[in-house]
Amino acid sequence: MIDLLKDITLLDKKTTEEAVKNIDKLAVLKPCEQLEVIISELINKNELGEKNFSWLNEQLIQNENYYKINEYFKIIQILRVLDSDISDKGIETLINTKIVEICVPKLFTNINKNITTNLALYSKNYTKIKGDGLDKLTLLLAIFPRKAAIDTIETLDMGEQGVKYLMAIDLLEDFTIINDKDELKRFIYKYGRDVNEYLFKLTANYIKVYEFPEYRYLSKKYLLEELIKQKEPIFPEDLVIDENDLMESGITDRDGAKELLIMLTEHVHNKPYKNNREDLLEEAEKFSRSKLKRIFRKVKWIK
Repeated sequence: MIDLLKDITLLDKKTTEEAVKNIDKLAVLKPCEQLEVIISELINKNELGEKNFSWLNEQLIQNENYYKINEYFKIIQILRVLDSDISDKGIETLINTKIVEICVPKLFTNINKNITTNLALYSKNYTKIKGDGLDKLTLLLAIFPRKAAIDTIETLDMGEQGVKYLMAIDLLEDFTIINDKDELKRFIYKYGRDVNEYLFKLTANYIKVYEFPEYRYLSKKYLLEELIKQKEPIFPEDLVIDENDLMESGITDRDGAKELLIMLTEHVHNKPYKNNREDLLEEAEKFSRSKLKRIFRKVKWIK
């Protein structure tokens, strides 16, 4: 977050303060500088002055292309707001004055009643969010179409640091509907502990902001506690055997050992009680002999 907001202001403090107070000085600035002034006023006052508010709306009505400026710069302006100590009143101003639309127009190409309702909830419950500006942006983006939201995060070009935010947008809906341990184990195995932990944290905020039932968070909390308590295997390194055990038993060579361990891991997601040497070596033998057994290794048969 610190790196993204480093050295992003265009104007010095004096010029900004003068432009906030004097509409004539604001009007002669370049569009990107005007946006920075408006955002600075919002951060410092939690609202826009009536003159600046009216002037901004006039610009939008008269010339809808007026603020077609650098996309990265515009998203950074939203992050400046979200990373500050702004109140729910300030967030309401950010949304109701259409500043969000100016900064991320891709999101607003198809607004429906559900998005409008959620924007109102975001304004109302914003101060309940625990996290930094990027967490708050991710929660805001989560109510919009997935592709537009992902495009917005990608615009920030955070490299490896941005992966968890991209995955959060892409996976949040799938994560919230997980309701049993086997599903959760497969999710953690596929996407990693870090992604799971971030989505878990995000879900806690998500239900507060958008007033979803608390069970969406508590069910995951209970499942995670059970996994930890019962020490159920999730990754190959959680198995009681390793590649050497498979090779020494004569079941496979080094090239096949890694693949077999992965298969065994996926198998015990459904049957954690089989995480013992005898059962694992027996299953490994079956996998090595039967293609059909390998295909159905993730299936949990119901009697």
